[in-house]
Amino acid sequence: MPQIRDIKPIVDIPDFSIYLVLFFAGIILIALIVFLYNLIYKFFHDRKRMLKKAVFKKLKEVDFENPKRAAYDITRYGRYLICDDKSQKIYDELILLLEKYKYKKEIDDKIARRVIRYYYLFIEAVDE
Repeated sequence: MPQIRDIKPIVDIPDFSIYLVLFFAGIILIALIVFLYNLIYKFFHDRKRMLKKAVFKKLKEVDFENPKRAAYDITRYGRYLICDDKSQKIYDELILLLEKYKYKKEIDDKIARRVIRYYYLFIEAVDE
């Protein structure tokens, strides 16, 4: 039987498919990490903004009929809204003016107009 000469030996064919799979898996993993980071960032960033809006709403709804409660509420909610030096200075002045309404057992007089003006000035400074 004569030997067949047209059959060639087995040749190694380079296979890069595993590298392609790893490359695309890496891209998908990076995209997933970026997506989750953005989702978490938006969740906490929006939460902080919504908290600030809720505190601002409570600060605007302070009832001046009860001076002691109003003084404590302004002190409590005001510190969350300070954003710059101007609002910090106004807040410090307002706290000094509210001191006489805080630590007494019963308060007979109403909150002075000067204090209320500082309160509205603080609201305007924070609202900007």
